[in-house]
Amino acid sequence: FTAKDNADVWAYSLTYNGQLLSGAGASGTRTTQQEISFKWDGRYGTGTLLGQGQHEIVLTLCDSVGNSMSEKVFITIDNTAPSIEDVMFSNDIVSSAQPLEISFTGIEATGQSMYNIIIGGRVPGGTLSTHPTGIIPAAQGSAYFVWPAKDTSGAPFAEGEHLVEISLMDMAGNVSTVTRTVRVDGTPPRLSNLAISAPYFSPYGSPSTNIISFNGSDNLGTWTYKISINGIPLDGTPSSTGLLASPGTMSFAWNGKNIQGS
Repeated sequence: FTAKDNADVWAYSLTYNGQLLSGAGASGTRTTQQEISFKWDGRYGTGTLLGQGQHEIVLTLCDSVGNSMSEKVFITIDNTAPSIEDVMFSNDIVSSAQPLEISFTGIEATGQSMYNIIIGGRVPGGTLSTHPTGIIPAAQGSAYFVWPAKDTSGAPFAEGEHLVEISLMDMAGNVSTVTRTVRVDGTPPRLSNLAISAPYFSPYGSPSTNIISFNGSDNLGTWTYKISINGIPLDGTPSSTGLLASPGTMSFAWNGKNIQGS
């Protein structure tokens, strides 16, 4: 605040319930117009900490002949951190082809809160017009972020595990944090030894099937396959689509049709 007196000498005090607030600068005397800045830790009197809720603080000014005036301000003491609930991760393995979708609900009784998402100690870049920081304007609201395994400059994150930290801070500076570990995988599966038993064959002749075989593997273990023509899976034995949990050889007997019977 800024104050002055026509006779130059004036004094001020900041009190709660008739007791001086704790801290240097809660009261003083000045001889000219000055701006006063007071940093307060929420204590008063002999060091009693104000409880949760709204409180009235009184600023009193007086001059050397006893003239005085007072102004009141209401503040809210908030020592309770907001809560982060309903945290959802779309998957725990992330790539540019399979971005990570993060959603959660922020709850703060006093109203507005701000969220921040850090991944691997870095600011992540978002996609689909989502951002790693933002405001939840009400006492309860949701946040959504899509991460394509890149930073804000578009540089990819290194392969391996990364710690995702979601923090929520209220207007009083109280912070809640939740963490989750995800893995970045930018290495495609490995395909080798692709072979076809008969480059030309008739499903109505002999043999009536064509054997398609290959070896597949992935650096993280699990991989999927799909055998198709023009995007339509083929018909045969076993299925032309599937999932394997380890490196292996796939042998597919194709009957010359797709799964639509054509």
